[in-house]
Amino acid sequence: MAGIGPEGVDVLVRGLQKSNHPLDRLYRKVYRRMPALSGHVLPAPREDFTRPTRMTLCALLAQLSPDDMAATPMMTAELRDEDPAVRTLAITFFTYGENQDALLNKLDKEKKQSLLPFFIADMRDPTVSVRNNATVALGYYPEEATAIVSILVQALKDPDAHVAKVAANSLKKIDPVAAAQAGVK
Repeated sequence: MAGIGPEGVDVLVRGLQKSNHPLDRLYRKVYRRMPALSGHVLPAPREDFTRPTRMTLCALLAQLSPDDMAATPMMTAELRDEDPAVRTLAITFFTYGENQDALLNKLDKEKKQSLLPFFIADMRDPTVSVRNNATVALGYYPEEATAIVSILVQALKDPDAHVAKVAANSLKKIDPVAAAQAGVK
């Protein structure tokens, strides 16, 4: 998508902020974690009607090019979204294009470093698309190869063949020697 300008980014980010209802999200989280109280003491949480909106806005923001920096704080927050599809799209925001023009290559060192724990944690997510996109994101951290190589080597054994393939590509990208030692061709 061509640049939509700062005003367009601002509109999309405000839409994403307004579609985030933190108290509703917190209540759904607590409700799921307390099955003994669910249905007996606590009323059922409201359905997450904003999920399609969040997904659409994340997808649009992921396709930005020159204007993507302005959306970075909001998309960083979306890396913690309760919905795995939204988190998948939030990761895509940082890796869109999957080439040298991806936002992860444009961020300053400190901001890029602050995102790494999210991607590492997402490697344990039960959702294939989240693990897949996190594996792609880890390929943008050659400066952290020491910490990431073992995670990617483990991901070579992922039950999903595509995630394992992406892990192999990311491993070759950040540490070709470690990839060869792990049997990646």
